Amino acid sequence: MKTLVRFLILLAAIAPLHAQKAPSKAAPDPAPAKQDSATPKAELVPGLDCKFFHTLLTARPEMIVEHDDGHLENIAGENITEGDLVLIEQTSNCKTNSQGEHTMRFCDAGMKDKDVEFSIYESGGDYAGVLTVRLKPDRSFTCSYKANYVTPPTPREYRFKKQTLRLKSDKLEPRYRLYAWISVEFDEVDLKTGKEFPIKIEGYIKPVIKSPVAAE
Repeated sequence: MKTLVRFLILLAAIAPLHAQKAPSKAAPDPAPAKQDSATPKAELVPGLDCKFFHTLLTARPEMIVEHDDGHLENIAGENITEGDLVLIEQTSNCKTNSQGEHTMRFCDAGMKDKDVEFSIYESGGDYAGVLTVRLKPDRSFTCSYKANYVTPPTPREYRFKKQTLRLKSDKLEPRYRLYAWISVEFDEVDLKTGKEFPIKIEGYIKPVIKSPVAAE
């Protein structure tokens, strides 16, 4: 009997402990925020390389054409100056089908506040399309495109479908080269007729990032 009483007393003491709520598990870490699909982010690829990065190619300044017989012509009809004789480094090797298939041989880059802005284009001649990219310190970037036509075009809009940018380094500072590969696809939409023309620009660039221009 005494053994039974002791057992009942022990059982009564343990029961409240089991009735208490079990400690909750630690809350899981919040899921990482998803990147807005409308704001792409450049990939950092330290091994990015190509023959173009190690080759020095030059071209005549904008509006200056060198004919097969060697003589130079300013397509704007102006006289040739000493500055027109200076060769310019080709800093882009991007292919495009905009305004006819051709190579966009030039890329200019400079600081805009803390961002880097670079433009890819072909100098003079029949091609006047410019792709401009604004690259932020966190490697997110935006693209815009502008094309000039000899005849006044109907209103146009450019709708980007694919934007990929790969960087060899994230050192985005003045006087450093921006070694990168870019590929963008977008539609040029005639807002009057609704017709769409697909455009693609793809290739390597290697401009030197220039310091921001001081405000006057």
